[in-house]
Amino acid sequence: MNGNRGQYTSAPLNNMKNRRPATSVAQVNANRPSAAPRFQWLAGIMAAVLPVLFLLALLIPNAILRWAFLIVTALSLLLMWALGAFVKNARGTLTVIYGALAVVIGLALFMDTQAPETRQSSKMADQGALFTNDNAPPLGIQPGDAQQTPEPAAPAVSGTIVSAAQQQLEKFLGYWAQSQTNEMLKICTPSWVEKQASPQTTLFQLTRNSIPLSYQIENVSGSEGDTSRTITLKIALDNRNGTEPVLNRMQVLMFRVNDTWYVDPQSLGGTPINAASENAQATNMPASTIAPTATPRPQTAESSIKVYYNPDGGKYYHGKSNCPVVSERYWPLTEFNYADLNTQQFKNLIRCTDPECNAPERPAF
Repeated sequence: MNGNRGQYTSAPLNNMKNRRPATSVAQVNANRPSAAPRFQWLAGIMAAVLPVLFLLALLIPNAILRWAFLIVTALSLLLMWALGAFVKNARGTLTVIYGALAVVIGLALFMDTQAPETRQSSKMADQGALFTNDNAPPLGIQPGDAQQTPEPAAPAVSGTIVSAAQQQLEKFLGYWAQSQTNEMLKICTPSWVEKQASPQTTLFQLTRNSIPLSYQIENVSGSEGDTSRTITLKIALDNRNGTEPVLNRMQVLMFRVNDTWYVDPQSLGGTPINAASENAQATNMPASTIAPTATPRPQTAESSIKVYYNPDGGKYYHGKSNCPVVSERYWPLTEFNYADLNTQQFKNLIRCTDPECNAPERPAF
């Protein structure tokens, strides 16, 4: 019996030592690394980043934000399907949701591109004639009426193409009528804005706290290919001091910088117009007679008058060689004969309107 004892006691114990403990399915699944964290970054983008970006793009009319939303949405959906992220039903649902949001933003972008033409059409349709035949401003216009028109427009003429420079000037006048100085500064020449310590204050001084009630474009010199153009207009200004509106003639200088036209604020001075006198000259002239030739000024008297300008890119002519509106580094300004103002070399110079400078009016042609 002792000889057979080892057969029953040693074999079972030996098998128990060599046998590995059974591992349950739950333990295996618990120890297996999860695949879900692989797509946590993508889930964060689609659950947090894209909704916030959609709201910003929808509420803020900015083309860059809207294009950013469309691009990020497209990339996220592409990665989701390429990597097989999430379950199939979730992928389908997210595709439908963000596809619909992309359509909304796409429509908003399309409306933005159509907005300028729409505003221009409505503006031209709603704006009435700005001046009557006697060159007087429209009756019954009050300062409040001007503020109700965002961008006043010149009278529409059949077959007339409005230049880009004129469109920018009309936009500038519209902001001026609403006293939106910051918007006006966006249309002012960038070089002028950079030189000003306080552009808002300087622009306020140049416009003399007045607002335009109505205007009429008389002439646009130059062509679209030029880098500068002069736009002559009649404009009725309300000085907001209780007096009647004043009719002025302005020669506004426009400059093109990187294919965008800007207004030179220093050319907003203008000169008062005697509307009654102009109308009398136009209506009292006999239609069947030739107007007598005006008696020319004595050549010696006209030649003795000197005016001044800056040959290094100056746009104005002055009555003093040390005009206070010109930087002292350009003093003294170069002189030339007043009689030569209408020659080819000086015909585009604009009269300095500073009272201390006292530049003479341009001679008649």
